[in-house]
Amino acid sequence: MSWTSKVATAVPMGALSAVHVQDLMTEQRASWPALASGVGALSGMQQRELQDDDSRVVVQANPGRRASVHARVDPASLLARPCFLCPDNMPAAERGIGVGDLVALPNPFPIVKSHLTIPSREHEPQSLAGRELHLLELARGLGPDLFVFYNGPQCGASAPDHFHFQGGAAANIPLLAETSARGPAVEHLCQFGRQGILLRGAETAAVSERIVRLLDVLKGSTDAEPLVNVVAVYREGVNNAFVFPRMAHRPRCYFAKESARVCVSPAALEMMGIVVLADVEHIDRIDADLVRSIYAEVCLDEERIRAAIREIE
Repeated sequence: MSWTSKVATAVPMGALSAVHVQDLMTEQRASWPALASGVGALSGMQQRELQDDDSRVVVQANPGRRASVHARVDPASLLARPCFLCPDNMPAAERGIGVGDLVALPNPFPIVKSHLTIPSREHEPQSLAGRELHLLELARGLGPDLFVFYNGPQCGASAPDHFHFQGGAAANIPLLAETSARGPAVEHLCQFGRQGILLRGAETAAVSERIVRLLDVLKGSTDAEPLVNVVAVYREGVNNAFVFPRMAHRPRCYFAKESARVCVSPAALEMMGIVVLADVEHIDRIDADLVRSIYAEVCLDEERIRAAIREIE
């Protein structure tokens, strides 16, 4: 099966709109039972809201995300499984919208409404290099009701062997509600124990260049992409890029003995305040203190975040 059979229509990069996404989701829910089931299950999932001063996170028990949360991303495991982002291995009913050399597809195991997976048509490694502008252009075209995000290959991407963005509805995303669309060009984020950087700007190219500079600072003398999650949303005429430098893939609680284990594998949505648990029984084990410790373990520390900000201001 080829991408030709999967792409129902195509638009230029930056021209994918919220209307396109709504139409795609409507058609695919009607023709693809697995997607309809996944979207239906989203509204009935068990959730808890945790508060820390003026910040909050929403904990979501989502068994449909089990494969992603527990994904083995070592080279041997990747070679041993078929790539689910290549068209030959996709469900027969799945269809998408071509966006330049990417394809926007419905995610049948959603975390948020209108959850998209946006892979490359080529089987190429997950790397943001050269794609920073595409991330912002996608977000700008989709508008304020949707956002786009990137998970680094060791920061939540369950298919690090195949480049992809993701997207979804911006409503009820805690950190979006807690930050202003307008503000300084570079802002240090420190909420609920997590550390991040918010980049803003009216000019898409200028924000893209700042992302490039920031990632270059973070990687230091190495050639490898730094551990990072990046989230982009276009609101009030301003490009907003949330960058979360990381120092670990998974927290200690992921590896704890079964009686104390909490299976959370932080990615971009966790950084934005939606904490996904693959195991329903783990939802009663998590509280605000554990969430703070999870963020502290996986996020780059404040000193290095501030040092990186000084380099790009």
